[in-house]
This record gives sequence, structure tokens and C-alpha cells, in this order.
Amino acid sequence: MAAEHRDLVRLYARLLQADGASWRNVQLDIRPGRKARKRQSVPMAPQAEGRWTDQEVRDALARAGFDPETPLTVLAVESLPEPNGSFTDPLRGDLGQVRVLRTSPLASVEEDCCLQA
Repeated sequence: MAAEHRDLVRLYARLLQADGASWRNVQLDIRPGRKARKRQSVPMAPQAEGRWTDQEVRDALARAGFDPETPLTVLAVESLPEPNGSFTDPLRGDLGQVRVLRTSPLASVEEDCCLQA
């Protein structure tokens, strides 16, 4: 049986650089993607999605020392199966060893996206 593609979803805090010249995205969390819910009449519907509760997002922001109102962004990455085994950290320590199939655009997270814990 062929190995499946691996989807990972990254959650970022969006912060203004100290000199005010540009914005930076600081990773808060990374999770395996789950099969996306079916959406009718959406031509390019997502194949996977990541989910965090409101409390999980608040906790991640607090651990990083960021304000609870910090803007958030997300990015999904789909990697190809590895024929000689798998890597435990494909988007950090093993980056460069993993074959990336595709990525989503970096997307802003809407204020009302999160589920109440």
C-alpha cells in the first residue's frame, strides 16, 4: 500500500518588526492537517485544515509572551511520502530532507474563527 501525503498546518503570530519596516510571522504551533470538511460550490476547496480552540490559541500566545489580540496567520504544507522512512520534524529540523508537494498561501485568521473551549 502506498504511503499517504502528509499535511501540516502552522499557526503564526503576526508581529511588527522593531524598526516598523515590515511584519514578521513567528510560529506558535504546528499540527497535522485533518481532512477538510466538504464545501459545496467552492472550486478550489481546501484538502486539509488545522483546528485550534480559542483557549489553545490564547495559551500559545501567552507562552510566547504576546498580547492576546495579536493578529494570526496560518500556512498549510503538504509533503510527499518518503520512500525510505519518515521524518519526525519535516518543517524544522528535517527541512531540506523532505519533499514538499505544495503549500497554501499564508492566510490571515479571522477574529471569529476560533472555537470556544
